[in-house]
Amino acid sequence: MAILAACAVATGAFAQGKVTFGNDANHLIVFTTDVGSLTSASGTSFASLAGLALPQLGTAQNTANLFTAQLFAGTTVGNVNTLVATQSPVGIAGNPDGRLANQTVTLPNGFPASVATFFQIYVWETSAGSYANALSGGYIAGATDVFSATPGSFAYNFLTTSPDWVGPITLTGGIIPEPSTFVLAGLGVASLLLFRRRK
Repeated sequence: MAILAACAVATGAFAQGKVTFGNDANHLIVFTTDVGSLTSASGTSFASLAGLALPQLGTAQNTANLFTAQLFAGTTVGNVNTLVATQSPVGIAGNPDGRLANQTVTLPNGFPASVATFFQIYVWETSAGSYANALSGGYIAGATDVFSATPGSFAYNFLTTSPDWVGPITLTGGIIPEPSTFVLAGLGVASLLLFRRRK
């Protein structure tokens, strides 16, 4: 009996961690209140949704999988972004306003149960292809700060129970200059060069 108990303890110590990847009313996905940064490279303007939660399927701005979310994990704060994602990207359309459908995730090797782990959630416009592309290409995207939670073993621990995850995931993006803006900027530079040459 003692041997069986010892085996169970040993197995538990090395079991892969399990978490439930989702959010709740305190951790909604919301658009920034800065209207000027809600024009996307996709050609969509989300300005009318400034300060609001991501709309659910069937509303004007979210009739398809417009946004995607993905969970990342790391053993320290500094390596979360470099770790391979814990699961495939998840489309968010069709869920209640501003919420991710709960996904149960078994973490990769190296993330045992009952050991504090660091997490980050990325959200981006699906058409960008990835979070990195969204950031570099002017699409709408957002992320949580890095937060800590302890994975479960046989049961999946909810990430939303972590006191470290504070506030919503705020979606924002850069203003995409129109071609006329580039032309005006070019004319301005040319006129400055001419002015300097005349001097």
